[in-house]
Amino acid sequence: MAKVLYVDYHKCTGCRLCELVCAVKHDHVSNPARSRIRIIKWESEGIYVPMSCQQCEDAPCAAACPSGAAQHRQFTARQLDQEVTQVLE
Repeated sequence: MAKVLYVDYHKCTGCRLCELVCAVKHDHVSNPARSRIRIIKWESEGIYVPMSCQQCEDAPCAAACPSGAAQHRQFTARQLDQEVTQVLE
């Protein structure tokens, strides 16, 4: 069963640490512009949504997240569908 990166945008604080860790892990540079994950910000609403590549087995961006917004989880298609439904309700 494949793992996916689950992101709870309600927990994301917009710190962008995941971007930095991703760039260091893959490109060995401290440059968030080289990251494979991006934080999309809606400042006026106070919403931050991490958009990730879903390709790392170990997901260093999830391990670095101080708020627990990003987690590497195993899902079946049904579990993922239930999670999405709960968020949309």
